[in-house]
Amino acid sequence: VVFHHHGLQGTALTVFSFSFTVLVIVLGEIVPKAFGTRTAASTALLAAPAL
Repeated sequence: VVFHHHGLQGTALTVFSFSFTVLVIVLGEIVPKAFGTRTAASTALLAAPAL
């Protein structure tokens, strides 16, 4: 509805979908794996007492 009102229905939806997908992949997959790889030992020592 918002995209259609501004005359951008197809293009805007495509750009939004692509951008959102990239954002989810980067923030949900790549960043946590990089953080975990870099700080694996200290994170394990910090979490060990609770486990």
